[in-house]
Amino acid sequence: MRIQAGQRVRLTAPAYGPARITGEIAGLGVKGMVVKVLTNSDTLLSVPYSSIEKMEVSLGRRGHAAAGAALGFGATLFAEFLIGKASSDKAGLGTLSKGNGMIVLGGVTAVGGLIGSFIKTDEWRQVSTPTIQVGMRLWEERAGLVVSLSFD
Repeated sequence: MRIQAGQRVRLTAPAYGPARITGEIAGLGVKGMVVKVLTNSDTLLSVPYSSIEKMEVSLGRRGHAAAGAALGFGATLFAEFLIGKASSDKAGLGTLSKGNGMIVLGGVTAVGGLIGSFIKTDEWRQVSTPTIQVGMRLWEERAGLVVSLSFD
């Protein structure tokens, strides 16, 4: 994955404290990057690549509608099972066995899905820190120095 200015990153750099640094790349250089810290937008940190132990790039935010729906569905079934056991129903089903249960089950599942869709979390992908390669190259009649910066 190619790193570029404007991307959201999360860095672990012990030289800057135990907490991860979350920010936006303001600039990239040969020896390090400048990060605009998200918790304080006026703060720009110059972070050398050599001090970065772990670097992650944001893939964006996503909702959790399916997980919310599954949680609502499971919680409703569990509650119905407990109600059934408490009322001495041999099948262990409460209102589900009485007709209205499917409406309740569908409603709570839908509400769980709706709630889950509003819960957004960031997705991150770990990337390696940049490496600098310096080499010598010979052309037909002259020599030159080659410097390469890559994000593998």
